[in-house]
Amino acid sequence: MMEPGVLLITANLGTLFEKPQEMLEVWMSKLYETIEKFNPSFIALHCQEVGGKKFKKCMKEVSSFVSHLMRSSSMEQYDRAAMYLDEDFTLDNHFTALGNIYFVHNSVKNIQCFDFK
Repeated sequence: MMEPGVLLITANLGTLFEKPQEMLEVWMSKLYETIEKFNPSFIALHCQEVGGKKFKKCMKEVSSFVSHLMRSSSMEQYDRAAMYLDEDFTLDNHFTALGNIYFVHNSVKNIQCFDFK
């Protein structure tokens, strides 16, 4: 099987944050299984409902999710990461509950991030 250079994932994570005891390990193991299967050079994980539908109560679970990603042996070869997570729910009219997480494999030698302001 040809290995893809890029793995694009979009996921609604609402229930994952509301029921972490039931869902976190299962979801993460499927994610890692997919990453190990394809061994991409670049991973883009686009998340909806960061913190869940009950985000004021469940937002604390986001740090567990991020820690799980960063300490996993499946992610050891991804030595660069950028995370953009909307965790500030104090301003309802600005809160999006969206998140983007990017990982770059250590085999990629030249990578740049642009700010198109």
